[in-house]
Amino acid sequence: MPNTKRPIVPLAYSAQPLLVAIAEYDRTAAERNAKWDNASCTLDIFAAEDADRDALIKVQEAFYEVTKDRNRREDCHRIDIDAMRRLAEWAVKNQEPELVAPGA
Repeated sequence: MPNTKRPIVPLAYSAQPLLVAIAEYDRTAAERNAKWDNASCTLDIFAAEDADRDALIKVQEAFYEVTKDRNRREDCHRIDIDAMRRLAEWAVKNQEPELVAPGA
């Protein structure tokens, strides 16, 4: 008889730092987009690129902290924001019940 229950996978580390980093990334998106919209010279473009890179690195570092039992930091810096969002969603859905925050 096949097992049809959703697997519960305990994480070695809480996904909370990743969730917080993604929320911060989203919160600062308008400011970063404005840098692109208002870029009028090469230095403005560099500033917009730096802002995007810095915001993404914060999320990648949080991803590393959550998965450092199985991932290397340099590998985490190759992962895009969409993949990290999917992991965060998966982690919330599949963590052990006693680890789920009330209202999550």
